[in-house]
Amino acid sequence: LCARIIKLVTLLCACIISSAAVAGGTRTWRITSYKDFDEGEATGVLLSSLGEATSGFSAARIDVNESVVYASAIGSDGTTFVGTGDQGTVYAYKGGKLRKLAKLDAVLIASLAAGPNGSVFAGTMPGGRVFVIDRDGKSREVAKLDAEHVWALVYDEAKQTLYAATGPAGRLFAIDVSRLDRPAVGRRDRLLYDSGEKHLLSLVRGDGGELVAGGADQAILYKITPSSGGGAAVQALHDFEGDELRAIARRGNTLYVA
Repeated sequence: LCARIIKLVTLLCACIISSAAVAGGTRTWRITSYKDFDEGEATGVLLSSLGEATSGFSAARIDVNESVVYASAIGSDGTTFVGTGDQGTVYAYKGGKLRKLAKLDAVLIASLAAGPNGSVFAGTMPGGRVFVIDRDGKSREVAKLDAEHVWALVYDEAKQTLYAATGPAGRLFAIDVSRLDRPAVGRRDRLLYDSGEKHLLSLVRGDGGELVAGGADQAILYKITPSSGGGAAVQALHDFEGDELRAIARRGNTLYVA
């Protein structure tokens, strides 16, 4: 490991000295240990334990004039939507510009999911209401769920169905969003699964249409497969040592759970 680091540092110093010499001067750094190397600042560079340097991520602060930014989602065109509190406002960020998209009748935007044609779905609290906001900022309520908190939303474009993980009764709802251009006749939503937990906090969808939800306060990870008849097949994937499964990410067949 030390040999690789020394080789990397020697190469970097040689490049710095070479480029500086062309500019009319040289500067030299003497690094004799890994501690010396580790105390440096790696700006925009990732350094592995093998001494390999690769291009890394950089971060820039975007100020949002709200008390809290709680939820986010990325649209198909690269727009980043953020949901805030305590004024229930949704913002859209793209191309270095942040704009206020919509102000909803809510205290907090607790969840967001990108929808069709540049729209975004927003779950709010209190009151368990779900809205759709178009690209021009026009909003309308699509469901009033039997819940207080809409913690996570997942949109299935093939089925034109929006799934909502809620609390404080740990229920998963399916919302028909196929005819958003027309007024709803009766209820759009149906109860898909009641976990018996206090909350369902997190939700992702697999390639086959199955859903994976994280609960609280038992911290159980559920696989929920909706059926054509309106019900669902449910499997407990894992019971974690904890109280809450706050977030789930999926990459291929691997789930990452916080």
